[in-house]
Amino acid sequence: MNSTPSSGKVEGLIEEASGRITGDSGREATGRARQGLADANRTANETLRDAADIADDVRAGGLVRMIAPLEHMPPSVYLAAMLGSILFSLMLYLTGRRWAGIFVGLWAPTFLNLGMYLKQLQPSRAG
Repeated sequence: MNSTPSSGKVEGLIEEASGRITGDSGREATGRARQGLADANRTANETLRDAADIADDVRAGGLVRMIAPLEHMPPSVYLAAMLGSILFSLMLYLTGRRWAGIFVGLWAPTFLNLGMYLKQLQPSRAG
C-alpha cells in the first residue's frame, strides 16, 4: 500500500474504529475502509502520473503542434471571427439572452489575441 502523509492518520482511525466494533462486522468494515484507502491512493497516483504526462507533452511542443494548423489561416479569418462574435453577441443580448450574449462577446478578444499570437510566430512575408 502506498503511504502518504494522511494515510497514517487514516490507518489510525481505521484501527480505532475496528477496536470499537467487534466480530465479523468489524473486520469487514475495517477491510472495506482499508480497501477504500488503497483505492484512493491508487487513484491519486494515477492522476499525478497523468498530469506529469500532460506537462511533459506540453514541454515537448505538443501545444505548439496543436496550434500549428492555425498558422496558415489568413488574418482576415481571425478578424471575421472577431466581428462575427461581436454581432452574434449583440443579437443574443438584444433578444433577451443576456448571459449568452455576454459569454459570446468574450470570444472576440480571444480570436483577436489568437490571430496576434500566430502573427508573432510567423511574421509577415510581404515585408
